[in-house]
Amino acid sequence: MLDKQRSRIVHLGPSLLSVPVKLTPFALKRQVLEQVLSWQFRQALDEWRAGVS
Repeated sequence: MLDKQRSRIVHLGPSLLSVPVKLTPFALKRQVLEQVLSWQFRQALDEWRAGVS
């Protein structure tokens, strides 16, 4: 059941977020993007380190 909901959110998410994102100031977009990328890179590094060990 959760897989179906997650799939639907992933599929519909961009269209639902497009309007609020267009109205969001660039400074806020930048902060959010930096935080998300930092989190993603940190996760990737942790996975890589776990694989190397």
